[in-house]
Parts: sequence; C-alpha cells; structure tokens
Amino acid sequence: MDADRDVDWLLPPDLGRLRVLEQWCVLLLELIRERIAEIEKGERVAEAARAGPVPAPVIEWKIQYGIGREGAPMLVHAGDCRLASGRTRPATREQVLDVLRNAGVEACGICATARELGLTDP
Repeated sequence: MDADRDVDWLLPPDLGRLRVLEQWCVLLLELIRERIAEIEKGERVAEAARAGPVPAPVIEWKIQYGIGREGAPMLVHAGDCRLASGRTRPATREQVLDVLRNAGVEACGICATARELGLTDP
C-alpha cells in the first residue's frame, strides 16, 4: 500500500468483513463489466445501422443441379447468367472447375462460362 494514503478509516479492521467487502467488489466489478459490454454492443449495432445495409456478396459462379434425389450437377453458369434455373447454388471458381472435370457437367453456352474460366480459346 502507498504510505501516503490512510485507508484505515475506510476499511474494517478484521479479516471477515474485509472478505465480505472483497466479494462485494468482485460482484460489483462483474456487473459493471456486463453493463459496459451491453453498452458497447449497442453502440456497435447503432454504428452498423448508421453505416447502412451491408451489400449482398457478388456471386461470380453458379452450379445448376438436376431434379430428383441425386440432384447431381448439370451446368455451370456465370453469376449473372439469366438462363440459370432456381436449382442453382453459388460456387467459387475452384468448385466450378472441379465440377467441370466430372463427366456430364457442361459450361453454359449462353453466358460463355468456359471462355471466362479459360477453358476454351477466345
């Protein structure tokens, strides 16, 4: 303790009451930290709201799946291809290239996916 501070008037002299005060301080500190976390979370939410909506991720590629239980991949489309059916899922370039290696899966001829992937001559 700092010799310049006289806290004898503030703290009880016996160990039992000091332990009670210690537990009270620990509990109070936990409550304070929880309240700080709540306020900080509210501020982050408010800041995100002020920043505006998060833009939707750009889908560069889509894999179209067949009908039925198997639902095997059939076609690969560019992300903006309007010919893609509702049975498509977003995919990465690596996923698209992997699917195209399978027999029976083709690149869409309308959106020129094969050319964009570098699989055919320009």
